[in-house]
Amino acid sequence: MSGSAPAYGWEASEHRTADRACAGHAVMSLRHRQSVSRWRSWLRREPVFAAMFGAVGLALLFVVAGHWRQGLVGLGAVLLAGAFLRMVLPTRRVGLLAARSRAFDVTTLGVFGLMIIVVTLTVPPGS
Repeated sequence: MSGSAPAYGWEASEHRTADRACAGHAVMSLRHRQSVSRWRSWLRREPVFAAMFGAVGLALLFVVAGHWRQGLVGLGAVLLAGAFLRMVLPTRRVGLLAARSRAFDVTTLGVFGLMIIVVTLTVPPGS
């Protein structure tokens, strides 16, 4: 028996598993970097939509936390702000906020925003 013997049994298995783990880590690291890069690219392309999306999320956090009145008024305000931004900014700047024609988008966002605020404020306190 000379030199090193080939690895059999658990030794070979251990080496293959370690090699796969290293390769898997490299692939996951690459996927993570690509994912982060895609998010950054999306945020650069869609700043208005991203800001509105974040504001809607914040308003819904208020609702979930039990401050439903403030959260829903905030949600209505975000929709009204979206209507205003859709009205004044060019279509290439609003990105995904532009779903249909400018008039349709502004009307829809404005009506929904006002409806949410009015309905929220007409609910009697203590309900």
